[in-house]
Amino acid sequence: MSAPKSGLIVADIVSALAAITTGNGYNHTLAGVDGYVREARHLGSGELPRCMVAVSPAPTATQHQMFGLMTETMRVSIIGVALASSIATRYDTAAKLDDDITAAVLADPRRGGNAVSTTVTETQDDQALPEIDATGARVCVVKTFEIRYDRTSGLTAA
Repeated sequence: MSAPKSGLIVADIVSALAAITTGNGYNHTLAGVDGYVREARHLGSGELPRCMVAVSPAPTATQHQMFGLMTETMRVSIIGVALASSIATRYDTAAKLDDDITAAVLADPRRGGNAVSTTVTETQDDQALPEIDATGARVCVVKTFEIRYDRTSGLTAA
């Protein structure tokens, strides 16, 4: 059997994030992209900046269409962590990381033809996550996207 669309969509997002480099016109060059969540406070400075992809395992909404077709909506959160050069540059570092994540993920809202749409639904920064770094030099941005895609009610086709 071929991979479910949800898996192809997540792989596309990981690939889009991996393209975040200053050579591609972004503000940062990521040290890595993880398809799972790691504790941001335990990441070493050599592992930053970094993005992690958190996927809700089940669709958050399903609309049934005719003839066994469905449109599903999945939520994907991107956790971006970077090291600011000083406490004074925290806001600028977080804003640039947020800009990089948004631009990379929304460059192809159809996720290589596997999705109907990709939209931003929420953005948080480390002001809401104070446990990230007590020194204040580490910044964290959490950006949540909703991705709509079509599928059939049966098993994924071979």
